[in-house]
Amino acid sequence: MRVLLCVAACARAGWIDADTPHDKRTITGYGDDSKHTLVMSDEFETPHRSFRDGEDPRWTAVHKNDYTNKALQYYHEAHATTWNGTLKLTTTSEDTEFMSHQVKNKEKVTVKVRKHFRSAMLQGWDKFCFRGGLLESRAKLPGRCD
Repeated sequence: MRVLLCVAACARAGWIDADTPHDKRTITGYGDDSKHTLVMSDEFETPHRSFRDGEDPRWTAVHKNDYTNKALQYYHEAHATTWNGTLKLTTTSEDTEFMSHQVKNKEKVTVKVRKHFRSAMLQGWDKFCFRGGLLESRAKLPGRCD
């Protein structure tokens, strides 16, 4: 009963994209034939969506340094948009300079950092929480299809 209420509440709250076909709103589980009801979808059909902070109800484009694993990119909010019915995340060869607070020789210092690429990352932090079930996505990666 609780799950059904959640499903109904999510549908009323607009978590199911109006562009999601009705025959795709339920799915049979993999391996156990259990039935699952869709509670959130995004078809990315609206062209030129902005994912800047506060401009989208589901996603936020991160605008920050990627400091993990000596990454070369800076996440830039302008590199996430929608086009031709798809989510478009781009990577460009552009320098981004910014001031970074770091610890060197046990002292806090501020240094200028340069990243050589700009890319995009979307997050749903503090907007929705996936706590279990099935997650499906369809993605087209760059490159040739042979």
